[in-house]
Amino acid sequence: MKCKNCDFELAAEFRFCPYCGLAAADCWESHFFAAVLADFGGDADGAMEKYRRALASDPSNEYVLVHLGRTHYHRGQLKEAIAVLEEAAKTNPHSAPAHYFLGLCYYRTAHVEDAVDCFKKTLALEPEAALSYYWLGLLYYHMGKLREAIKAFDELLARNAEITVAYYQRGLARARLGLKEEAVEDFKKVVEKNPRNAQAYAQLGEAYFNLGDNYRAAEALKRALELDADDKKSKAVLDLIYSS
Repeated sequence: MKCKNCDFELAAEFRFCPYCGLAAADCWESHFFAAVLADFGGDADGAMEKYRRALASDPSNEYVLVHLGRTHYHRGQLKEAIAVLEEAAKTNPHSAPAHYFLGLCYYRTAHVEDAVDCFKKTLALEPEAALSYYWLGLLYYHMGKLREAIKAFDELLARNAEITVAYYQRGLARARLGLKEEAVEDFKKVVEKNPRNAQAYAQLGEAYFNLGDNYRAAEALKRALELDADDKKSKAVLDLIYSS
């Protein structure tokens, strides 16, 4: 037979062409790889059409379902993404990517408990899926479970200390718990790594203010206002410092 992509003559048992590297015959793999190429090329509509063709050849292919669900997610089609990813997780309950992307969709649609469950399952299946800890931290924070949030951010930063936003989010949780010194340390980390982060300077100034260190609070708040002149809260706290 001939490869359908490059016309190279192949033995009948070949599923992939050794010459062009693509799927040699009309099968789920051929549609899948064409979909991936379309996806990388920015053709989301073409990619989804080809993912669906792949599923027509193999309806229970969890790998294709995850990719289709992820494409729906990236396009903001959350209802469609959830339906596809739920099917992927049902087809293969041991698929960490299916649970991870389903968790993201649940998070975006405010299905908080379902999202927490998905990220826990992701970590049970793939303990080094570090960003799952980030999403768990955010979810716990919004649920008011501040100690659980801090623990999740601790786990994330233990695996990758370069995820600066985790210091910021942990600082917010620590500040709400009254862990003032620890909050200061987190916000200092953020401004060290990104000296143009106005919100981090604002939070750092407020944390210093709560500690009673008005000098350092004023310095941080002034920097926040240099970066964001419309920050009314920082201006109000700074005015309060100067009036005291």
